[in-house]
Amino acid sequence: MHAEWRSSSNSDANDPSRQYKMRVTYTTQRAFPYMMTRVRVSHMDKVILSPIHNAIDTILARCNMLTTQINNDPPRMNPLQQVIQGSVFPMVNEGPLRLCQIFLGEKRGEYPPDEVVRLEGAVCTFLDLCMRSGVVAVIVM
Repeated sequence: MHAEWRSSSNSDANDPSRQYKMRVTYTTQRAFPYMMTRVRVSHMDKVILSPIHNAIDTILARCNMLTTQINNDPPRMNPLQQVIQGSVFPMVNEGPLRLCQIFLGEKRGEYPPDEVVRLEGAVCTFLDLCMRSGVVAVIVM
């Protein structure tokens, strides 16, 4: 379960460099799903991801969605087109290009170097998947 966690300021709502994500992991007493409709939660773990971790997580999620659609046999064009459009031309949330501008641009020195390298790796994977799906011309433009 993921929940976006932002500061109370409205100006921070559209700034990915100030968006945190809370990741909550539940551990149950039995394997899930179980025959019963409710399973007791034995442990709950909360982790708050920093803005750069949130960016890495966002790009890797897009990579997973692209991989799933690319590996369909036979390829289904409508879902692939929707994933590509949501990744390359986002209408609602900031896309990978904006995340790169923020975290890999002029202010990259403000973030831990190992996290910047992880983000660069995630972006390279994303671009490779876009090339495999035939979107190279759109990204370069």
